[in-house]
Amino acid sequence: MVKCGQFFQVYNIFLSTVSDTVGQHFDECSVYKGIDTVMEQLRQTNAFLQHYKPWELVKLPDEKPWVNVLLHVSMETLRVVGIVLQPVVPSLSDRVLCRLNVQPGQRSWTDATKSSHLESNLPLGPDSGLLMSRINVSAKKSAKSQS
Repeated sequence: MVKCGQFFQVYNIFLSTVSDTVGQHFDECSVYKGIDTVMEQLRQTNAFLQHYKPWELVKLPDEKPWVNVLLHVSMETLRVVGIVLQPVVPSLSDRVLCRLNVQPGQRSWTDATKSSHLESNLPLGPDSGLLMSRINVSAKKSAKSQS
């Protein structure tokens, strides 16, 4: 499991280098490497959330500041990912960025390196439902084996 200090160190490196790293991979037509870079950060963020369980911490009044940090890091990660994946999955990126209330003028490649975009008390954008449907792998495997 990722320790808090380790996570923030990885997170800060990711935020400061992601646009250059992913951009270089995309420029070299190694789109999969750019996606791998993004996916690794998403896995790290997910592990971080699973470890600290903000859905449980929110019930403890003294932990509210920590819950805010956890949510900020998560939403900021999604914002950065939404920006750098626009060339690959533009529709999904648009839905993520709209939900985070990131305006079209704040979605350029250079905006991916600017932290603290998500100001406190900034409302989320409109809820347009699920960002994407869950892929049921076991149902696909059983359908494939039956054919």
